[in-house]
Amino acid sequence: MRFLIVLSFTFMFNNLKSQWIGKVEVLIGEPLSTIHIRGYRPPMALSHATIDKLSDSKNTHVIKLYFKGCPVTLNFVGIDTSINIVATYPFDLNIFTIKDTFYQCGNPVAPVIVDSLYLSASQILNVNDLDEGNDLIRISPNPSNDIVLIDFTSLDGEKTMQLIDINGQKIGEEVSTTESSFILNVSSLDTRIYLMQIRTAKGILTRRLSVVR
Repeated sequence: MRFLIVLSFTFMFNNLKSQWIGKVEVLIGEPLSTIHIRGYRPPMALSHATIDKLSDSKNTHVIKLYFKGCPVTLNFVGIDTSINIVATYPFDLNIFTIKDTFYQCGNPVAPVIVDSLYLSASQILNVNDLDEGNDLIRISPNPSNDIVLIDFTSLDGEKTMQLIDINGQKIGEEVSTTESSFILNVSSLDTRIYLMQIRTAKGILTRRLSVVR
């Protein structure tokens, strides 16, 4: 079994920061693979989850978590759930958290996607359990529209970085460094979510990078 840990971007809920999808672990098995999802949400109950397999070349599996309720406070509570899927690796994952009740609750509306995370099969393969801690890599500012500082003071040795878009396409060339930080210019990138993949001798870490204009 191998798993990948990814930190999602921060979703702005009613002007307060809320990570609906905070961390995702993918444990590959046969015939079942387990997707462990953790994060934070307003006090709305997890109603149910759906799993769909798309008819595409990437063997994409779509997981949707539905939350219901009428939160009367802005206190955020944890999400900690595991979903089993029948999937033969390689496969892509697309995870959504969905709020199906309007926040003020008086006027129910159609379900609204409040966070999402896309993982390609190439990001899942050959990843081991390098430390989960956020302090291993710091990306700031994030979101950004110009210069980004990638700080990996806690990671020794050579680091190889590759920027990937949410469809799994590589952006630019790989960059290697033995320094404790790296400056990345994102001024030419489109507004969207990217993944910064950093390889070391111990494993791979992936972090979200949001570019805004």
